[in-house]
Amino acid sequence: MIRSRGFTLVELLVVVVIIAILAGLLLPAVQQVREAARRSKCSNHLKQWALGFHNYESAHGKFPKGSSNGVEKRQTWVMYLWRYIEQASLADVADLNQHFYLPPNAVLFSLDGPTGQHVPIYLCPSDTGTVDQNYSGSRYQRTRGNYVVNWGNG
Repeated sequence: MIRSRGFTLVELLVVVVIIAILAGLLLPAVQQVREAARRSKCSNHLKQWALGFHNYESAHGKFPKGSSNGVEKRQTWVMYLWRYIEQASLADVADLNQHFYLPPNAVLFSLDGPTGQHVPIYLCPSDTGTVDQNYSGSRYQRTRGNYVVNWGNG
């Protein structure tokens, strides 16, 4: 009796099932590693903001205002920190004598900077990127970010 060498259909199916099980076990591990990398990048953004605050304080002897509300201008802490978080191109275009949500500043606060390039430090990479449609196209969508500060009266 002559037997040909090769796999039977059952053996082939067993191999396919084993590979599928291994892939199923590996996929969650890969997703966990990706999420850990996104968390790490988010933590790095927080570190950059914190270093920006401290560098600003070293240069000016005080921390930047959380917000300035005046009839002539309304500013936010983000504008004061751009030079200290490696966003000098934004700081060069900004007009600190104009409201932050009016031109030329309005484009600076979009998720895309003045050159149409994404400004990644505004958002945590784990953010799903969804925007509340109630604010679609408004200044609130443009100024959306994941990092905020808390300030008092002084």
